[in-house]
Amino acid sequence: MRSARTGALALAASVLLLPAVLYAHGVLRKSEPANGAVLRTVPQVIRLTFTEPPQLAFTRVELIGPDSQVVALSPLRVAASDSTSIVVADIHGPLGAGRYRIRWQITSADGHPVRGVVTFRIRTDAIGLATSPMDSAASAVLPPVAIDTTVPLEQTPEPAAFGTDSWPYAVIRLLTFTAILTVLGAIVFSLIVVPAAHHRVPDLPDSFVGDAWHRAARAALIAAAALVPLLLGRLVAQSYAVTGAAPDGRFVAEVGRTPWGAGFFLAAASITALVLALRRPRHAAWRIAAFGGVGLALASSLSGHAAASGRWTVVAVFSDTIHIIAAAGWLGALLAVVVAGLPTVAALAPLGRRAAVRGMLEVFSPMALTFAATLAVTGVVAATLRLGSWSALIDSDYGRVLLFKLGALTLVLAAGAYNWLRLKPKLDDDRIGTLRRTATTELLLGFIVLLMTAWLVATPPPSQ
Repeated sequence: MRSARTGALALAASVLLLPAVLYAHGVLRKSEPANGAVLRTVPQVIRLTFTEPPQLAFTRVELIGPDSQVVALSPLRVAASDSTSIVVADIHGPLGAGRYRIRWQITSADGHPVRGVVTFRIRTDAIGLATSPMDSAASAVLPPVAIDTTVPLEQTPEPAAFGTDSWPYAVIRLLTFTAILTVLGAIVFSLIVVPAAHHRVPDLPDSFVGDAWHRAARAALIAAAALVPLLLGRLVAQSYAVTGAAPDGRFVAEVGRTPWGAGFFLAAASITALVLALRRPRHAAWRIAAFGGVGLALASSLSGHAAASGRWTVVAVFSDTIHIIAAAGWLGALLAVVVAGLPTVAALAPLGRRAAVRGMLEVFSPMALTFAATLAVTGVVAATLRLGSWSALIDSDYGRVLLFKLGALTLVLAAGAYNWLRLKPKLDDDRIGTLRRTATTELLLGFIVLLMTAWLVATPPPSQ
């Protein structure tokens, strides 16, 4: 046990010491022409400097003239290999005097599109103006030169009807979190609760372990199967948010080069490992499944707000991954106790039933307390990184949803404390049904917490 704790601390230290500069939530740092500039010379090029290198495949820039027509631009490129945060587009259409708008869009590391507008004005006496009606007409009718993997910004709904800020996306994330917690909870239950309970109650038959494992594996496989259409739904939502259309092969190929795309593929690989391992649930199979479960937690972090935390990205992703595992170790394992543990106990003889339930609770209760404490610590880390200030807790939508989540979490803690402090000491055959009801209440309150979490995912943090 001591070596396990030492290894965990070493792993945490090694991750925290890594340079936290891998991914960031890109925003526009400066532009040429500058926002609000009044130009005496007609510009020949647009240069946009972002805080981090954007993904060109999902970057779009349009120049809109005084007559609301789109001016032709060259395909986008980066300034140089050592200046990948600078996006450059040559202006192909002649420009006349008047007010122009540069509309841009990039995607952050978590897949959320970031959009903005830069405006400038060209003076009537500027050098290089279009000198003839023919030149002026050319600037109005030339079509934009768009990157092959995108569509023009004018054709993209803002916000997308099925994008990362829509309620269907929030529902998908809610169901995804529920499925991940179910999978991880079954793993924690099978690797920790079942063997320890069997060890504490030597009179339990060996069939108890196998039956509990099979029931837990069934729940985990159902949840893993549900993750497949949920992941596809998220991919469709990302495509609509970024391009305004359903994904195609080229979009999927480009997604694989992004951090949030890496999360998708890691989730797919983790689901495959889980399904292959749990076809025959044994102790070694559950250990393999544990790697798949951790992969699911990490994949969720890579495609969430944690991946867009700027220079603290590695800390945020690591903390979010532990946060998900802790939630599963508490609520997911409690779900496994209800759907796998108690039905297995019900099949035992009356004399062994109470001892089996008490054995599971004696293992689960301190374990759940440890996971709940971990959940609180990592939650504070996430709130600190994403809120940025105390005032944002009240003044921002993200902060207010977070307060609702904390309120629901307090109720879950209260229900868990009742089960641990009041019900467990008085446990007998008559109270096993009461335990099932109070545990179900705790799980329903936990589902409300997951609902708030899904809402948070669809709400941009004030720090971003």
